[in-house]
Amino acid sequence: MLAGRVLVAAGLVTFALAGCSDDSGEWVAPQPGASRTPGQEAAPLSDKQKAFLEQVTAADAKAGANESALDFGRGICLDTEQGKTDAQVTRNAANRFAVDTAIAKTIVKAARTNLCEK
Repeated sequence: MLAGRVLVAAGLVTFALAGCSDDSGEWVAPQPGASRTPGQEAAPLSDKQKAFLEQVTAADAKAGANESALDFGRGICLDTEQGKTDAQVTRNAANRFAVDTAIAKTIVKAARTNLCEK
């Protein structure tokens, strides 16, 4: 009886973790928009979100075209709210957007201006 419960529990854990790793066993981040059902439209962008994306695109076209750009921008806000130093926030932005430090500083400024609550 106990062995059966252990097997059921192990199966539930396996099911819960499905999709968290690729075939190599490495953790894979969930894909943006993955929670949307096929055919479901994304919510319209606010003027501030559009301004942020325009500024990011002006700084680096590839970074602005990234479908996770808004999520990355919100990460900048979260880093700021958590009290991280400007250097840490810039470094994290550079890593998220895969850009150099100068471009990351521009992106951080755009996020703080348009996305972060004041």
